[in-house]
Order: sequence, then C-alpha cells, then structure tokens
Amino acid sequence: MEFTRQPRMMPEYQSGAIEVQPPPSATDKPELSWFQILIMPVITVAISIFMMMGYGGNMMSRQFMIIGMAALAVVGIIGSLVNYNRQMRKYKKGKKDRVKFYKQYIKDTDKELAFAAKQQANALRALHPDPAGCIRLMRAAAPNLWERTASYNDFLMLRVGTGTVKTALRVSGARDPGFMDKDPLAGEPKALALKYDKISDVPVCVDLKSAQICGIAGTRQKTGDLIANLLFQLVTHHGYDDVKIVILAREQAM
Repeated sequence: MEFTRQPRMMPEYQSGAIEVQPPPSATDKPELSWFQILIMPVITVAISIFMMMGYGGNMMSRQFMIIGMAALAVVGIIGSLVNYNRQMRKYKKGKKDRVKFYKQYIKDTDKELAFAAKQQANALRALHPDPAGCIRLMRAAAPNLWERTASYNDFLMLRVGTGTVKTALRVSGARDPGFMDKDPLAGEPKALALKYDKISDVPVCVDLKSAQICGIAGTRQKTGDLIANLLFQLVTHHGYDDVKIVILAREQAM
C-alpha cells in the first residue's frame, strides 16, 4: 500500500488574555433634606412678615400679601418635592439599566469564554486521540498519520491520560472585591476568571522532547499498558524517518 504524508491542518482555538471590564460606577442615591426644602419658604415668609410690619396699607392688603407669600412658599415646597421625585425616578432607572447592561456584558463574555474552552477541548482531543483512536488511524491509513515532525510544538508529546489543564484563553485583570465593597456586580469578573481557569476531561500529555528522560512507576500490568499506549502514539503520530524506537527488555518481559 502506498502512503503519502499530507500537509498538516492544525485545529485552531483562541489563546491569550481577555480583559473583563469592572462594572461602571453607581450613581449616588438622591437624598430628601427637609431643611433645604423648608429653609427658603420659611425665610421668605419671615421677611414678608417683617416687611408688612412697616407697611402702611389696610388690613385687607396685608392679608392678601400674607396669602400670596404663603402660596409662594407652598409652591416652592411642591416644586422641591416634584424635583426630588424626578431625581428618584432617574436614579432608579439608571440603577436598573446599570445592572441590566452589565449582566448582559458578562453573559456575552461568558459565551465567548465557553466557546473558546470548547474549541480548545475539541482541539486537544483531536490532536491527542486515545489508543483506540490511534489504532483506527493506522488501520485506515488516515491522511493525518505520521503528521508530527520536529518543526511542530507537539513533536514527541504523548498522551498519558485525561484530566484538567489550564485554559488557553484566560481572564486578565480580575480582582477580588474588598469586603467593604457592597456592589453585587463587583465580583462578576473574578467569578468568570475562576469559572474558566481550567477545562476538565481533556488529554494530559508528557513532552518527551523537553523531559528527555521519563520514568514510569507502578504495577507491571499498569506500566505495561501505559508503555503500549505511548508506543501506539509514537508510531501513529511520528514517521519512521523522524523517530527511531529501540526497546531494551528481558526476553520474558516481551
């Protein structure tokens, strides 16, 4: 059977860092100060009474002046309350919009990180198949047989099992909110950083190129199975002109 090594197509996935912005600063809640509301009407009425004491008009004119000043004072109080009510409505709407828009931002960032983690997991499983997958590739003489050469970073990188690895796309700049920070949104960036710090149930590999010497300890059955697994991967992913395998063992151990 003729076999020609094909150009390698590497699966892609996002890597690097993504900065999750902190929530925007919350606006201060407007306060209702009765002193500020009443001080000006009271001063106005007091000044009016003081002025009327020297006013030489008749009693009717004085009464009209008192009623007019009192009406102005009431209008001033009502205007202050209306303005406070308008500020409160604006504050509540801004508070609601702040939570709504930031939650949506966190949700969109969560989707981006989840997609990147899924891409990475799929890429790792495709790059480092289990022993059964290696056998299928060899039997089918698949195009990606012997695809690893010394020019690739995963040359002599072999799967030893499955476990948890660091994500390639990480959250940067996330800080723990202080215990004095009562903003419920302040912890969202850190929560995302922890959620997508690692991915589980993916191939865990040993790099023989950097390790150079690798020892396997354990029972004879388990070490034998692992060695067979590593040999399957060596002959599946590496061509005979790139990697030479020499086995030194006692005859009864073969």
